[in-house]
Amino acid sequence: MDRVSRLEIQVKLLALFNAAAVVAVSALLLLREPAPSPATTPVAAPTNAAPATTVPVLRASKIELVRPDGTEAGYIAALDNGMTAFVALDAQARARLMLGVEPGGTPFITLNDDAKATRLMLAVDASGDPLVGMMDPKQRPRGGMSLNGPLASLWVGDDMNSPRASLSSDVEGGRVDVFDAKKLPRATLGAHDTGSAVLQFWDANGLPVNSYSDASLVHAFDALTHAVKVARAAEAPVVLPPNIAPEPESQRTEPNNAGTSPRATSWGRVGTWSGSGPKQTAMFDVASGEWRLEWTAKDAAGAGYVGIAVYNESGALVAMPVNQASGGSDTSYVHAKPGRYYLDINAANVEWTVTVEDQR
Repeated sequence: MDRVSRLEIQVKLLALFNAAAVVAVSALLLLREPAPSPATTPVAAPTNAAPATTVPVLRASKIELVRPDGTEAGYIAALDNGMTAFVALDAQARARLMLGVEPGGTPFITLNDDAKATRLMLAVDASGDPLVGMMDPKQRPRGGMSLNGPLASLWVGDDMNSPRASLSSDVEGGRVDVFDAKKLPRATLGAHDTGSAVLQFWDANGLPVNSYSDASLVHAFDALTHAVKVARAAEAPVVLPPNIAPEPESQRTEPNNAGTSPRATSWGRVGTWSGSGPKQTAMFDVASGEWRLEWTAKDAAGAGYVGIAVYNESGALVAMPVNQASGGSDTSYVHAKPGRYYLDINAANVEWTVTVEDQR
């Protein structure tokens, strides 16, 4: 997810917040601005029972609706600022519903609380895009839904009139964005229609910090799950009975095809790679249906992560044998047919080394 895409999302969200705020303020002005006096002349009641003459046009700047007891139930008004609206009042003469058109041509519907503050708003902006906004008692947008061209969004804001999170989709895929108090994106999780996925983090200056894609994205979530399991195990250690304890690698044997006596497995080195960050290896060939990864990760700070995914020469994910939320070393086995493969290594805050070996 590049910086231009993030800025486009940011601009669209700010525009939606501004539109919601404008409608809310306009509705508030409508409630506070007295409507002009009606420009009609009182008509005397007829003195006979002859049918009333049909009036083809009734011109007025305000028409009041009254209940049977004579109290005002609502009105239709055309204000000096160019706004036209229908306002429905409750029994305490408080405006609770408004249906109108702003001076700029934006149609809107607002629902108000008992303090006349707009809490829910529906509108269609000048470009024809619909918007649903939810406000707090101080008229600040706090959440809503919108359709801006091909971009459909759900968003929430804070009490400082800033967007803080959005869920959106367009013609290319879906994404979740999280914003800071300065309205800058800090994290993005997206899935493209091509099948690719990305998890991107940004610093306070809008610069990328860490990025995970496809298999490495799965590793990131697996690492979180692993960290939770480790934390729980620290509280309540699980002790395996001796009869199901893992078999030491030095004692592993493999039956031969004749089924007579077990023979020891011989391993040969295919390749070794090392680094301190994300890396994709060159293609390598394995000659057996079972091969292994001998890997180590040195984590001095105690906050490292290493994940290793295996892909075949067509780019298809074969296995994800390693996802480690801290430093360590282990042997991970891969069961796949002989062929050409490569490793996608995602690492942070560790120095790692991995060696691929196959059976000989």
